[in-house]
Amino acid sequence: VDIPMPVTCFRYSLKEALDQPPDQREAVKARRAQEIAWWEANFRATVEDLSQHPAVIGFNIMNEQDGANWSHPNQGTGPDDQETAFFYAQSKKYADLVKQSDSTKLCGWAFHDSPDLVIFGSQFPSSGPKYLEQLSSFDYWGINSYQTLSFFSITGVGARGSYTDLPASMKKPVLLTELGWSSTGHNGQGQLIDNPTTQGRTADKVRLMFPKVYEDPLMLGAFFFEFSDEWWKQPNGTDSNWDPGAAEANFPNGYWDEEGFGLYSTRRQGGRPNNDDNFITFGPDPKAPFGSKGPKMPVDAYTPRTPVIQALPEVFQAVQP
Repeated sequence: VDIPMPVTCFRYSLKEALDQPPDQREAVKARRAQEIAWWEANFRATVEDLSQHPAVIGFNIMNEQDGANWSHPNQGTGPDDQETAFFYAQSKKYADLVKQSDSTKLCGWAFHDSPDLVIFGSQFPSSGPKYLEQLSSFDYWGINSYQTLSFFSITGVGARGSYTDLPASMKKPVLLTELGWSSTGHNGQGQLIDNPTTQGRTADKVRLMFPKVYEDPLMLGAFFFEFSDEWWKQPNGTDSNWDPGAAEANFPNGYWDEEGFGLYSTRRQGGRPNNDDNFITFGPDPKAPFGSKGPKMPVDAYTPRTPVIQALPEVFQAVQP
């Protein structure tokens, strides 16, 4: 279970409102303290509730709230400061809360694929236990990775920032919390295309890369990213268009189409136009930015990308002991 703790919970300068003009800091700081308190209460309630469910094996304390300035500055060379100290203290705090609620549940984070983290966290602070040592409640290091050839940069002996080369006090299994590739390509007009050929290339990448996860003794496993397309994800795109991404030579179809990563494609149905943003509303203000919108029928239709979907169980069945 991934708990979406916001960046305010991990950034000292945001918590202290240092990004605000001096005359506004105290007011903003008070609001952010309320925000953090709400999220921490939600965190506790979520763990206490869902840890009782037999299908829940563990928790991620956050997803990609790991900007270089506060988690691994200057390519991992530091220096250590209030920002980094706060980031790791908060990470430890939330992991400890999971274990206090249920010590049998796994706990970790979903971090970017960043050798700089390994370098920084294993070398700082300059005195006392290093940051990666302090995260003693973590059971795994979670990485959102989109490698296309091998995982040497993550676990290879001698690789810069290798998890394999960490000392015993910091070494934990690696869980690929995201691993996948877009199943879409581009036509001559810069539009996305999605067909058995493009899907087949991605399925071939699954058959190449997913077995490599299970060949590495440090790897715990991998989650495919993602279940269905999300039309809001492409930078500078919109949530009413299926937007193309930038070129990426090593990707199966030559592009990083962040809106084409799904095992299922998605589309409006029932005659709804793509830009239909009229939803069921709640409360007195139907234009309220949060908490006012509910689902509208008919829900979006999902179309399976069968070649990719078939490739994943093939891999899992092949690696069963």
